[in-house]
Amino acid sequence: VLYTRPGKQDMKTADCEQTFLAMCFLMEQGLKLMPPGVVTCILVIDAEGAGWQHFDVPLTRKIMAMASIGYRDRVERIIVGPVSSIVTAAWKFCRTFMAKNLKDKILIT
Repeated sequence: VLYTRPGKQDMKTADCEQTFLAMCFLMEQGLKLMPPGVVTCILVIDAEGAGWQHFDVPLTRKIMAMASIGYRDRVERIIVGPVSSIVTAAWKFCRTFMAKNLKDKILIT
């Protein structure tokens, strides 16, 4: 399980490329620690406290591409919650450029 809390990230000072690379690194390290035969992971996005100031469109596109192309067989499920008006609006925006295989893996709670 890779757990992230975007509501704690200050996107005004964040380097989006470094944030993306860190997420890829953490995904790879997590998968390396799995027992033999376990090749998938679950991404949990804790949206508590997240607002538009935490939402970066280029970073979001890169993460969606990573999950739908580079890790399409390694990401088993993406769980996002708690639901708020920000999460609902972000979901409506993101699903427009999201691959079907990724849409089917997302659970908004």
